Amino acid sequence: MKFVLKLSTYIILLFGVFSCASEKRVMLNLAPGIDFPVEEVNTRVNLREIPGITDVKIRDGQDLDLVNIGHVPVGFAADFGVRIFLANGNKWEQLTNNFGYVDRMYIIPPEADDPLGDAIVSVNPVIDKAEPPVKVRVIVIGTVYQNEKPTATLTAAYIDLILQP
Repeated sequence: MKFVLKLSTYIILLFGVFSCASEKRVMLNLAPGIDFPVEEVNTRVNLREIPGITDVKIRDGQDLDLVNIGHVPVGFAADFGVRIFLANGNKWEQLTNNFGYVDRMYIIPPEADDPLGDAIVSVNPVIDKAEPPVKVRVIVIGTVYQNEKPTATLTAAYIDLILQP
């Protein structure tokens, strides 16, 4: 009887430890200083290369399609919260984005509600010192909307691009 009681207590404690551990959010490090809950990365919004554009040059700007694949609108600042990073070995170095954006807010509706409601995000990373081809990561950060109002939930999308000389 004592054995069964001890075993039951052990199982209950073990279950409690694992259930508490499962409540922790798993964070994904997209780049230095940019950590997001894994469930908020590329799940509500998605950055895509525009079909037909295959030869991406280092010194040229790049247009990317930003699509809301979720179920609620997502709002973005005028610059879409764009951050661009250059892969340098096993580290990411932040780059300057040499692109001017119109001063306005963008609210991207879910693709299911408005198939033409996506946005074009233009980026033009300034790359001074790098051996081509180079790998860059483009990250956008937006705010989830509920009932036409911004919430405290941030969401992100990223895409890795290989730029040719």
